[in-house]
Amino acid sequence: MKKKVYISICLWCFVVITFCACGKQGNPIVLPDREEIMESYPAQLGEVYETTVIEQAEADAMWDRMPMVRVNDKLYYDTGRKSSVADRRGNMDGQITSEVDGYEIPTENDQSNFGTGFGYQYGENDTLEIYISEKWYVFEYRGEKEASIVKTYEVTDSDTAFANDELVTMVKYYEMSDGTWKTDTHTYQHRLEITGKMGGSEKDSTFVFLSNIENITFEQAWKAAGFSSLMSDYFQEEDARLVALK
Repeated sequence: MKKKVYISICLWCFVVITFCACGKQGNPIVLPDREEIMESYPAQLGEVYETTVIEQAEADAMWDRMPMVRVNDKLYYDTGRKSSVADRRGNMDGQITSEVDGYEIPTENDQSNFGTGFGYQYGENDTLEIYISEKWYVFEYRGEKEASIVKTYEVTDSDTAFANDELVTMVKYYEMSDGTWKTDTHTYQHRLEITGKMGGSEKDSTFVFLSNIENITFEQAWKAAGFSSLMSDYFQEEDARLVALK
């Protein structure tokens, strides 16, 4: 057991050094075939290919956006207010006919990220009033403003982070005001913090990916983090990028 733990720690250090050196996810660490690894010394990985525990609850909580709907090429946001209009005309001006997931932004007219079948009427001052569960809710147009940076995640020192049992950030990235995440080159819909155990290790391992893929399993995560010799196990940078690990 001590031997496996020691090897796991050494392998983690090797991955961190490699990523820090190249500064870019997607350059795999080329490992020999599994049989060669099992027979070699001292890097016998044993049951490293067995994975357990997928924890994405924190990422799930970040996925849902504010309710919004696109009508006539304009994006209307939920204000949280109910309409105060008393004398309302009977006819609807339109209806929501398609939807995207709650973490996405509607891109087509009469499309929302909270459901379909809701009628709406135009309100005053660039608002839209939508009939939901026998109540009228006010949505407002806020313009197509460019997202701003909410928080910057700087590259961290690996020695200090490991000593404090903290995430090692290897790629600078940003949390944006519209709910997306960015590196200096790409924009992503999700930040996935994926935790599990690699075989032979007593401690959990965590991989943080910025991703346009809704779900990444722990097995996919550790393979794409540099532990696979197959190029097919790595993500295209526009789909997902490893930015931190622990």
